[in-house]
Amino acid sequence: MQKDLADKGVRFQTVLPAATATNCRDVAGYAPQKTAEINMQAADLVDAALAGLDQGELVTIPGLHEGDAWTRRGQERRDLAPKFRNPTPAARYAVA
Repeated sequence: MQKDLADKGVRFQTVLPAATATNCRDVAGYAPQKTAEINMQAADLVDAALAGLDQGELVTIPGLHEGDAWTRRGQERRDLAPKFRNPTPAARYAVA
């Protein structure tokens, strides 16, 4: 959709937030969790997502400090994809 609608000024962004501090657990009646050290504050998440959108990111991962890791993963996936093209299943899937 990004490519199809880019000329119309429509932008898309995927945000992968990981753990985010919200009142969801409280509303659901769960016991309070001591997760402040791993949960990002919702306001920080929103600010980071908007900054990523402003920077033109298609995928924004606010908690990933090494931003190139996502790019490398994508390239690794693209490099692997041609190896999927085989007319027979891999030997590990052979029916005994």
